[in-house]
Amino acid sequence: MAGKKAVAEDYEDISFTFSIEKTTDNGEDADPILSIKERMVWIGVFDGLGGSGSEQYLYNGESRTGAYIGSREVQRIVSDQIEKIPRRLSSLRKGVMSALFTKEIKRKLNDAYSKIANEDSSDAPRFKGSLIRKFPTTMALALFRNSQKKNHYKVNVMWAGDSRIYVFNPDGLNQITKDHLLGDLDAQANLSSDSPMSNAISAQKDFLIDEIAFNLEMNFIEFPTFIIAATDGCFGYFDTPVQFEYALLDTMQRAGSLQEWKDLLIKELQKVTKDDMSMSLFGVGVRRKEFKDVAKRFKGRHEYIKQLLAPLIEISAELKERIERVSDYFKKKKKNEISDIWNGKEDNGKGYKKDYEKYYEQNPEKDSVARLKP
Repeated sequence: MAGKKAVAEDYEDISFTFSIEKTTDNGEDADPILSIKERMVWIGVFDGLGGSGSEQYLYNGESRTGAYIGSREVQRIVSDQIEKIPRRLSSLRKGVMSALFTKEIKRKLNDAYSKIANEDSSDAPRFKGSLIRKFPTTMALALFRNSQKKNHYKVNVMWAGDSRIYVFNPDGLNQITKDHLLGDLDAQANLSSDSPMSNAISAQKDFLIDEIAFNLEMNFIEFPTFIIAATDGCFGYFDTPVQFEYALLDTMQRAGSLQEWKDLLIKELQKVTKDDMSMSLFGVGVRRKEFKDVAKRFKGRHEYIKQLLAPLIEISAELKERIERVSDYFKKKKKNEISDIWNGKEDNGKGYKKDYEKYYEQNPEKDSVARLKP
């Protein structure tokens, strides 16, 4: 992963990445990107699409799905391309950067697919159809760099699919990317509708890498700001997008350090998610040693979101309690019904057991071991 070691060990900004597999050694999210090069910061995530990319291939000596391979190959292509982009190219107008990445990904991913498919000697079946894609994956990638003006950053965001880029500051959490989904659904509606994806990166098929560009201009000491790249395993299993922001805020407020924030956040997301999850986070203009001061800036937002969610938390707790109470009632009722079927009800005394064991009788001389009648 380009730049990951330098960031984790040496760089002083508040930043971290994680990639958590739902099933060990079978995750379809690639390692996130967090790269710092020539005063440019890149963050990115990649989520292999297990449904349309379920075909198996021999990859590095192991059987892997096309989704697993796609996320990792695209991550590798993007990481290599990042190393080749000089700072002067990072100031190009909107659309040029995404066109550059689209061209490189298409060419190299097609080459990778051809090579892997041709060398694959396994008997794994190859499927055809409009729903099947070769090495499909999402991508959410952001580049930000400071300009000549103080407290001024330029940001380019590129994406395909439903992985997201967010801006997170004391004013709240803002989704920058718009999910590539069938139907014009907002983030809340999509949590319940699970709309099919309309666009994703894949080999041997056309795809679109969307791009937007914007400026961040503020006093980052007074108004600390984070850029976040996340796959849907981080945000897609809450009841509302508000709960994802609350997970970020509440774990930050409970943490005493950057590492503790990361650890608490992972645990909180794992309580909810049913998928692999990966994230890359970078604090713009804020230092690691200032973590506690930064957290204080988010305290007001934390209190506001906590109050906003209070009725939902109360209803959820009551719903859970009622479900458990009703569940216990019906579990007991089910157990009694099973007993009645087997042993017979008190009013007739004949149950299934009597006929079921009619060829058996107890032999007291052999410690009550059952003996079949001749």
